[in-house]
Parts: sequence; structure tokens; C-alpha cells
Amino acid sequence: MDFFTAGWNLNHFGIIKYTNRPFNSVDEMNNILVNNCNAVVNPSDRLFFVGDFVFGPLDDEKFLKTVRYFRKKILCNNIFLIYGNHDRRARKNAAFRQHFVNTSDYLEIKSEEDQSIILSHYPIVDGCWNRYKDGAWHFHGPTNCKLVGCADEFTGRIDVGVDNCGQILGKKSLDFYRPFSYNDIKNWISLRSKVSGSK
Repeated sequence: MDFFTAGWNLNHFGIIKYTNRPFNSVDEMNNILVNNCNAVVNPSDRLFFVGDFVFGPLDDEKFLKTVRYFRKKILCNNIFLIYGNHDRRARKNAAFRQHFVNTSDYLEIKSEEDQSIILSHYPIVDGCWNRYKDGAWHFHGPTNCKLVGCADEFTGRIDVGVDNCGQILGKKSLDFYRPFSYNDIKNWISLRSKVSGSK
């Protein structure tokens, strides 16, 4: 199965306040994000991380040690990283890239059901991504709702940031600081489109 997430910013204390995360410490945040991921994503699944995996530290050796530590804690063997704005230093480091199946600025994939999905950390204007007219969806990194809406069921554009999972799926609990599954998104699009179409 495919899973999608973004914007964890592991080890970034400031992100707790900036995104109003319900954590008391950076260690609590790190542990819950990793444990929630491991609870739903199996080792053989594909996990697409649409930017902002780890934040700092500035020293290259410590940064790689931090990345190694968290990458080992995530049980999924198949993580694809699409670079985000907090991954600038990571893109220059070959040792960092070795922890992922693939690293890139942009990625086009097909789900097991042959659904085209366009992945980039930065959102693409509705209707302007490749294969849009053929029904392709577009998943991007966190905008902290600075766009008009964090998701649009009609275009298939979704902010897959971890802070958005509970908001889209209608759950407000620590358990929903986790990756979206492909089925989560498919079911949400289907349900919302039916509700909106019935008005």
C-alpha cells in the first residue's frame, strides 16, 4: 500500500508552536510521529515523504547522525523523499540520500489502482499539474492552510502534511498525527464529492 506524509520536522521545537501541535516537548513529538507511522505503515509499503523530514542540527556530522537515528526508527523499507524547504542541506549530502529509495524535487507515480499522482513539496496551481485533465491528483507539502483550503476534492489537490491528516479525516487526536494512506485519500475524495454533488 502507498502512504503519504510531509512536514514532520523532527527535532524542531519551534514547529510545535508554529503549527499548534499538542505536544509538550520535542521528544514527545518525535516519538508520537514515528510510533504512529509504524502503527499504520508496514515495512513492505511505500511511504512518500513530501518534504521536511528532519530539522537541523547545523553541524553536518550531527545532522547525519540525527537522520540515521530517525530513519532506523521508521520500519518502512521503502521511503521516497521529495525535497522540501527544510531539506536544503540534505540534498547536497550523498550520505543523507542513501537512507531513501529515491530523493527528488518532483515525482510522478501510479498507485496500485493506476491512479496518477503528482508529488511536489510546493503546491502547483489547480489545473496546472501534469495529467490534470486525465484525472491525476496532486499531493504537496504543508502550507499551514495559507492556500484557499488545504484540500480540494474536485481537483484532487491535497496538502499531505502531518498536521492536516486529522483535519481532513475529521479526527482530532494524537493518533491522527500519522501518514495518509492511499485509501484514506481515495475515500475522502469519493465521500466529499458525493456530498458536495448532492447539494
